Amino acid sequence: MYVLARLIAVYAARGASAETAAAVWDEVAPALKVWQTGAVLEVLHALVGFVRSPVSSTLLQVTSRVYVLWLVAAAVPEARASPVFSSMIVAWCLAEIPRYLWYGISLVSKPPFALTWIRYSGFLLLYPVGAGSEIVITAISLPYQRALQPAPWRYVLCIAALIVYVPGLPYMYYYMMRQRRRQLRGSTISKTAASKLQ
Repeated sequence: MYVLARLIAVYAARGASAETAAAVWDEVAPALKVWQTGAVLEVLHALVGFVRSPVSSTLLQVTSRVYVLWLVAAAVPEARASPVFSSMIVAWCLAEIPRYLWYGISLVSKPPFALTWIRYSGFLLLYPVGAGSEIVITAISLPYQRALQPAPWRYVLCIAALIVYVPGLPYMYYYMMRQRRRQLRGSTISKTAASKLQ
């Protein structure tokens, strides 16, 4: 929420321009680095069974974000200066805020249906925007990645990442569709059963 608030504050203060898009990084980078890098713990939690999330989908999502943050945005100022960087951050934030709110509430009670619906429906728009933005800023970075010496491995890694997006995007999208169907069906059934008891 903090990252989204900072991004909105930058645009509110400066208006929409190329300079504003470039200034977003300076405002959000420290918090973004902490939160997105900390998400690596989600993979560990899935691996050791603290959460029921599948390791494969968690690993794919977290790895793509950490990769884009550290090897693309942090390494290539031209990529992070693109307005597409801002759209990626907005999509990430709007996906994570209801997700963590839902997790927090579910620790103490059943989350309300409206929050469950937002949690499991927001990805329909946010996933294509976020992943599409990740792809675009990676593509923007390619010429600069190639010029970064002595680190041509970054360029090769970016090409490999773009190739992984081809099967990765449908895999993650269909995984979320299955999750949505299961969660909303369960919530709808629970909501219907509760209304019949009243």
